[in-house]
Amino acid sequence: MKLLIALALAAAPSALAMAPYVPDDEGPTAAPTLDPTAAPTKDPTPAPTKEPTPAPTKEPTPAPTKAPVAPIPGPSWTSLMTSGTIPNTGSQCTSYNTWRASLTGAETSITASANGATVTCDDPVKAAEITTYIRDASAGTGPSIGFDQAITCGGFTWAFGSCKEGPFTIPSLEIHAAGSTGICDSCIPAGPAEITMRPCINNANWGGGNGPICGAPTQTFVITTTL
Repeated sequence: MKLLIALALAAAPSALAMAPYVPDDEGPTAAPTLDPTAAPTKDPTPAPTKEPTPAPTKEPTPAPTKAPVAPIPGPSWTSLMTSGTIPNTGSQCTSYNTWRASLTGAETSITASANGATVTCDDPVKAAEITTYIRDASAGTGPSIGFDQAITCGGFTWAFGSCKEGPFTIPSLEIHAAGSTGICDSCIPAGPAEITMRPCINNANWGGGNGPICGAPTQTFVITTTL
């Protein structure tokens, strides 16, 4: 009996040997996938920024310079005063009184000069005051003599009054610039910038600048104005 079983076993194929291979339902275990190490990203080097070329600066066109307006000449008087007696009927006196009447009273400056002395008033308000007085003054008419009015301009006194030796029918206004207010009261010589004008006095004491005012040497009296 034992022999039969042994033979039977020998003749029969091994169950283990004959059994077909059944793969595992889950399949083979996949090898782990490694994430590739990313290469470091290099920041791109920025291209150099070009500074914009500034537009050329245009020099501003200067505004045109206005030429100063030249003053307009106003009434003027010039007379050669000759040493010695000058009558009040002479051209020196008559031209002086004609000039006085021609003044407008709107002059912006007045300048007197004689024998190297010059006195100027260029304050328009004061200059107009002076010329208005010279034009309209009643001083110089009639027999009275002496101081009548004084106007200060630019630190200088312009004094006015009557100074004459008859006949008294012809006006004789004295102008005393850059001195005291004395009118027809002395023969004290004028200072270097002082002027006395008495063209209608009717004797040899007709005034002068920068020196004697009585019996003065020949010189030219000039008075100019601007408008």
